[in-house]
Amino acid sequence: MTNRIKEFKNMVDHLTDVPKKVINNEQIITSSSPYRQKYHVESESGTLGDPNGFSYFNGKYQLFYQWSPLAYSQKPHYTQHGWKHLVSDDLIHWQDLGAAIESDTRYDRYGTYSGSAISEDDKLLMFYTGNTWINTDTQNNWVRIPYQITAYMDKNNIVHRNNDPIIEGTVSGYTAHFRDPKVWKKDGEYYAILGVQRTNLTGTALIIHSKDFKDWNLLGELNTKYDSLGYMWECPDYFELDNNGVLVFCPQGLKSEGNKYQNIYQTCYLMGDKVSLPDTEFNAENLKELDHGFDLYASQTMFSPDGRRILISWMGLPETSYPTDKFHYSGCMTIPKELKIINNKLYQVPIRELDTCRVNEQIIKQTLTDNVYQKN
Repeated sequence: MTNRIKEFKNMVDHLTDVPKKVINNEQIITSSSPYRQKYHVESESGTLGDPNGFSYFNGKYQLFYQWSPLAYSQKPHYTQHGWKHLVSDDLIHWQDLGAAIESDTRYDRYGTYSGSAISEDDKLLMFYTGNTWINTDTQNNWVRIPYQITAYMDKNNIVHRNNDPIIEGTVSGYTAHFRDPKVWKKDGEYYAILGVQRTNLTGTALIIHSKDFKDWNLLGELNTKYDSLGYMWECPDYFELDNNGVLVFCPQGLKSEGNKYQNIYQTCYLMGDKVSLPDTEFNAENLKELDHGFDLYASQTMFSPDGRRILISWMGLPETSYPTDKFHYSGCMTIPKELKIINNKLYQVPIRELDTCRVNEQIIKQTLTDNVYQKN
């Protein structure tokens, strides 16, 4: 069998379709790990990935994340994907509400991929990518077909998906690497930005538009000065802060330059004038890394009720091994951080709610010179 067929073996629509003893065994293995977090969101087993649908709705903060709780299950191995749902009053203490979306339709059969959400009256409007594969011939050639899907969650935390996707497959000039819609509303109308790959195998982003969140039209590529920046842009997030336009995204395939771009995949940002709509012009300064650490990816932001732009990220990276793997889990969320622009740079500041978790203050002053710590 091909690797693709092996990957799809024992796929289930719902976690409830899996024998409880398999689920319990995975959770027991994970709970035995000496690396379990006490301060960060993590899964009870399996893989935790991109934050999705980060928003404020129905009086609470909403956080979803990529979730494959049986990613490490063995004998038999099960494959099950979805969005896990958490809610919070303070962005620190989170209540686990279980699966919000599972990969149980023909449009997301092989993965409920990343997406976003915004609050609209009594609904949380949602927009995500459904991943599918089809076997095109007798030679077991599998082809990816992405679908862009809208949905909404009601005040009872039930997700209602639309019957048909708003975009089927890809559009001319782009490959099937076409995903991760981030939606926002401006002047009463809806916009979404998606990460894509051109057919010449370079990365970029597309902007689409709707007046009613139902019928969407393509405005075009985000027009930046970068015609060739990596081979794929994942998880784009456009927002406006202090009269600036900001794009946080993950351009895959950047070559290292000195101390820059040392991760397997990067999280970067472009900042400049607000994107001109509907012509998608983005006059931005040079690319900057959002974070030079080694375990930050797929960031997503939301606008809080008190006017802050808050960011949360996946503390992990694709295609990377971690010490937790042998305990059948990997990945967690970063702490939420407020974004501020200081001296034309984007700063991440731990949210003020975290002050309530701090005790026994200690102040240490040190200087790092040539990799040697010197106490002042």
